[in-house]
Amino acid sequence: MTYLILLGLAGAGYLAATVRFQKALYAPEADGEPPRGRGLLWAAFLLHTAAIAVWGVQLGRLPGSAPPETLALMSWMMMGMYLVLASAWKLEVLGAFASPLATLLVLASLATSTWGAGPTAPTMRGGWMLVMHIAAVLLGYAAFTLATIIALLYVFQTRLLKQKNVTGIFRKLPSLEALDRTTYRLIAIGFPAMVLGIALGFLRAEMTGGRFWSPDVLLGLITCGIYAVYIHARMVGGWQGRRVNMLLLVGFVFLMATYVGIGVLPRGVHRDLPAVQSEKMNP
Repeated sequence: MTYLILLGLAGAGYLAATVRFQKALYAPEADGEPPRGRGLLWAAFLLHTAAIAVWGVQLGRLPGSAPPETLALMSWMMMGMYLVLASAWKLEVLGAFASPLATLLVLASLATSTWGAGPTAPTMRGGWMLVMHIAAVLLGYAAFTLATIIALLYVFQTRLLKQKNVTGIFRKLPSLEALDRTTYRLIAIGFPAMVLGIALGFLRAEMTGGRFWSPDVLLGLITCGIYAVYIHARMVGGWQGRRVNMLLLVGFVFLMATYVGIGVLPRGVHRDLPAVQSEKMNP
């Protein structure tokens, strides 16, 4: 399959970029390598884009209804956000942490690609609302994942400061203020996207006769609530630093539980929708 070849090449490109970025991060004499690492990321991202486009043409819809599709699309969005925003925010070094995660997500997509084989469920075909629901939710996932990487980096850097270890890798990392500001910006992007995605999911469930409430939806709402608390703590409470970044790590645990729960929790709304739609189409 063409899309698998393109996706495999994209994964190889992300892996090569990871090597470049890591070398630049740990080798003092390699200060000029991050831009070349970004060049590799751009090449891999273009291959990734082509893979998703070919995949979508073959499926006749946006790839996003099965685990390998969501993994490929979410990692694509994450790398797109990094490539567009990191240069503007002067945080290119974050490629050393984003590129290995993209590599793992692409490999996971390739490894689970057989899950998506077979005929497409009727509810997952077409419809602008479904496309917007998938795109918005996965954009939220991508932004929250990048924010979590930066939150982990913040916690790691504060530990280095407490140990008074301000040499080596510490000198290559962004300042704590820059990291803290970037996590807030990313959550400010991801939170409204996630809320919009959930709202569209509710609306589509009503229009197709599906159920609103299920364990996976409840997990999603709890996750949104945690990120809402983060935004409130920043805007109203004036929280900054380690406290709010630790809150992001808690939010990410629930985010991953939501992602896994969509496919495995019993009586999940995403598991029931195809059957509901099939019954309506075939009384």
